[in-house]
Amino acid sequence: MAVIPPSIQFLPILWEQFKKQGIDPDNLSNEETIERAVQAGVTAIESIKEPVLGCVQADTWGFRERLFARWGEPLCDLEFFIALSVEIGLEWHEIYRLRAAKDNDILFDVIHRLHARGCAISQEILLLLTGGFSDGALARWRSLHEVLVTARFIFKHGRETAERYYLYQYIESSKALQKYQEFAELLGYTPFSLEEENRIETIQNDLVNQYGSGYKDQYGWSLFALGKKGAKFSDIENDVGFDYIRPYYKMASNPVHGDPKGIYWSMGVESDQSISAGMSNLGLADPGFLTAESLGFLNEVLLDLRPNGKNQILKSAQEKIIEDISKKFMEIHHVIIEEEKQKNQET
Repeated sequence: MAVIPPSIQFLPILWEQFKKQGIDPDNLSNEETIERAVQAGVTAIESIKEPVLGCVQADTWGFRERLFARWGEPLCDLEFFIALSVEIGLEWHEIYRLRAAKDNDILFDVIHRLHARGCAISQEILLLLTGGFSDGALARWRSLHEVLVTARFIFKHGRETAERYYLYQYIESSKALQKYQEFAELLGYTPFSLEEENRIETIQNDLVNQYGSGYKDQYGWSLFALGKKGAKFSDIENDVGFDYIRPYYKMASNPVHGDPKGIYWSMGVESDQSISAGMSNLGLADPGFLTAESLGFLNEVLLDLRPNGKNQILKSAQEKIIEDISKKFMEIHHVIIEEEKQKNQET
């Protein structure tokens, strides 16, 4: 984020407005004084909004030019690969969707939708990377990884698991409805009718009767395939052989939550002595190559639903693309590390 020149910084201008109007911000004793203070704040904002935005936007565009000068090649390659993945999904929609719908092929529908979700998340990651937000990109990769693992698991265990996954949305709706009803009026919304509550509850009870009491628990849709009474995401991850990604997944969880690790560690800063409050050209390598790899695996799941020679060629071709993307990201990463070492030695 740009460093705003002192002449257009909000707080000094606000304090000056208070001084001119004889307002003591530590002694707002009545409604009239509070109203004058608020109006002074509005006036200060209006006086600097345009020049501040001009300063910030100029700094942002300058930063992005510098970022692309360094990271442009792998970012463009990743953008191309995402576009290719979207094209694969669209082709499958055109070729297989009608037949799958006619056959009530729930496995195809679930995998196809998960693939589309993965493509959308990948585009979100790309925007975060091009904006210099490596922590945010890594956090969104975490979601992409979850989509991939879910798709691989459902593909492995077939139609029965796909049906359980599809129907589990009603369990999620029931849980969401309970919270909504609890706070709807406080939030200014209209609660659902008792009839609608009963309808959702009946669907949930029917599903629990059909699949067992554990079905209503988190990841209850996976229990039959796992052969367990309870499940965590790591169980699903292990089942499909992605347990080796767990260190990256744990690292990606840091910027998601408000835990201390997430505020004292950032991919966008050189050390934990620095504080990240915006854009950085550091830390793009991990979320970049992880996105390429996860999206590639997700493409494989979709392609393996209808195995043929053409799809095998696509799988082989994308391996080379992913390898090149990963190599370019890591090469730039190592160059930056060496540059930082040299700077530290000079100082």
